[in-house]
Amino acid sequence: MLRIHDLVTELEDQLEPLSIQSAKAIRFKELKEELKANEIAMYVHQIEQIYENWTETNQRLDKLKREQLELSGFVSRHDAQLEKDRWETRRLEEEIEKLQEHLLVLSEEFEKCEGQGEVLKERKRNFSANRTQLQQTIAQQEQRLTDKEAELAEYRLKIQAIGEELARYQGQLKAEEDRLLGVTGGISGAEEDRLKGELLEALNDMANARNEARYADQRLEALGRRLERLGDEHRKWQEQQAGIAERKQKLESRLQQVVKEIDSARNSYLQVSQGLKGKQSLSEEATATVRKWEQKLQAMVSRRDTMREMANDYDGFMHGVKEVLKAKDRGDLRGIHGAVAELVKVPAQVEVAVETALGGALQHVVVDNEANGREAIAFLKRRQLGRATFLPLDVIRGRSIPDTEQRQIQGMEGFVGIAADLVQYEDKYRQIVGDLLGNVILAESLEVANRIAARVQYRYRVVTLEGDVVNPGGSMTGGEPAEEDDKPSQPAAGRLKKWTRRSPCRKASCAICG
Repeated sequence: MLRIHDLVTELEDQLEPLSIQSAKAIRFKELKEELKANEIAMYVHQIEQIYENWTETNQRLDKLKREQLELSGFVSRHDAQLEKDRWETRRLEEEIEKLQEHLLVLSEEFEKCEGQGEVLKERKRNFSANRTQLQQTIAQQEQRLTDKEAELAEYRLKIQAIGEELARYQGQLKAEEDRLLGVTGGISGAEEDRLKGELLEALNDMANARNEARYADQRLEALGRRLERLGDEHRKWQEQQAGIAERKQKLESRLQQVVKEIDSARNSYLQVSQGLKGKQSLSEEATATVRKWEQKLQAMVSRRDTMREMANDYDGFMHGVKEVLKAKDRGDLRGIHGAVAELVKVPAQVEVAVETALGGALQHVVVDNEANGREAIAFLKRRQLGRATFLPLDVIRGRSIPDTEQRQIQGMEGFVGIAADLVQYEDKYRQIVGDLLGNVILAESLEVANRIAARVQYRYRVVTLEGDVVNPGGSMTGGEPAEEDDKPSQPAAGRLKKWTRRSPCRKASCAICG
């Protein structure tokens, strides 16, 4: 008994520390569970943040791609314009060079014409002086000619008087001779000597008169020749003056033409210079713009490469899906086709509706068969890389809405189409797409979705273009998710837009795509 009492006492002494330890263990377990929940919440938050970053990055990547295409076209157009401006600049430079050469030739010709003009002016001055002197000489010669003519007339009068006097003397001589012949015997010797003396004197006077008449004729002939020579010289000077005046007129006309050509060449040079300055300014501006866009293009290419690296890293997918896709790229897993988001192409008009209809199935992985799916799941378990959902192509079978029910809703206002008919995919994924979207109806608005759901007796899910849902049975889901909402299994709005390329739907009669 004492031993039992001692044991009981010992146990009672240990009971309090054990209860304390038990409380601590319970508290530790609670804290551990809370830590686990917080870690899960933190992981979910991190995943959502990473997903949002991935979405934003993909949006920026698409934007950069569009900007890159625009910039490429812009750069191409500017390169063509720049080359055209360079060719135009070279042409203008050649034209300016030709104009400068022509201007140089015209300047030389102008200087030559100015020199010739100065020579002509000097010759004109000399000609004017010579003409004045010649006119003075002609006036003097004309005065002298007039004087000589007066003198000649006087000589003629004298000759005439002498001739008359000679005739009178000859008559007297004849009379005296007759008288002498008649009275030869009766004249005395003194009288005869006197008469002979008078006769000799008369003969001398006649000889002098003839000499003076001959001298006067010679002077008159010399004056005539000199007058004729002066007339020839006068006509020559007049002809030379007329030639000089005509040449002067031609040179002045040529000078005016050269001045006009120089002015025209100068104006053309100024216009070409101004045009060249404008072209150079435009070329510099275009070069600066091209340089700026090239820098921007380089920055965008760098950002695009970064985005591409992020896309190649499957940033934004759930961890398990990401690791499976990476293993597929490395060749560690076989039979992996990819995530649904990678295999389906959706028109922009129905992105939100299809994304809402697919939900978490966007990240389901399509595989060839069940064995590939088991191998991928074992891979994730073995390395503790998370979870993923797999869709074997040999097992999944598509679902659809019967034609009779489709005909009932096809004529309804606001009916968009069957979701599986509005997306594009390879034919080998037809069963997968049919399973996910074959019995999903798309409507323009929630009111239309309610009417369609009532028409098909609430057997199928109806999704609006804004993402509101009428579920089978009649329940409705909708609204706008708050920024702080955590939805790890539901992709954020716009995710499908960045995971897929926009393309026309497969249905020719689509109300959205026409």
